[in-house]
Amino acid sequence: MTVQQIVFRVYSICSIFGTAFLVSRAMSEYTNYYDRVIVLTSNKLNLVLLLNCVIALLSNAASIFVYVFFTQIRTLEAKVN
Repeated sequence: MTVQQIVFRVYSICSIFGTAFLVSRAMSEYTNYYDRVIVLTSNKLNLVLLLNCVIALLSNAASIFVYVFFTQIRTLEAKVN
C-alpha cells in the first residue's frame, strides 16, 4: 500500500465520521426534519463537509467498482505479458 492510498483512506474516514457527527448533532438538537435540513444547509462549513463526504463516498465506490470488475482482467493481462 502506497502513502497516497493511506492518506486517501485517512481522508475518507475523517470525512465520513465528520459528516456522521454533524448529522447526528443536528438530529439530537432538532426534532423536526425541516429544521434539520435548514441547519445542515444554511452554514457553509456544513455544506463543505456534506459535499466532501459525497466525494469521498463516490471515490470509494468507484475504486470498489474497479476492484470487482477489473481485477480479473488485470491478472489475465499480467499472465499474457
